[in-house]
Amino acid sequence: MSSANFVERAIAGLEPDVALLAPLSRKQVHDFTPRLLRALTYPRVILPTHWDNWERPLTEPPQDPRAVLGDDGNLDVFVREVKEVSPESQVVVLKYFETFAP
Repeated sequence: MSSANFVERAIAGLEPDVALLAPLSRKQVHDFTPRLLRALTYPRVILPTHWDNWERPLTEPPQDPRAVLGDDGNLDVFVREVKEVSPESQVVVLKYFETFAP
């Protein structure tokens, strides 16, 4: 079980315009990305969150932990998964302290 899991029936049909998704443990949950995006009715914008190597100083640019976790920690793989499942969704990866307005 992963802390990135979700209760599908609790979020089904919410239809958010913007979804903040934490992809790091998604491989530990069956069909995580397709199930989550389908339950949320394919959000227009997806902001990955908690995807970075949190042991690095905030003064350095964000870096995914693929060196430690392999594809589970590879943000590019998650972005590709999202685009395959929800091609109309825009994935926005923010830098530290960067703001976003849809």
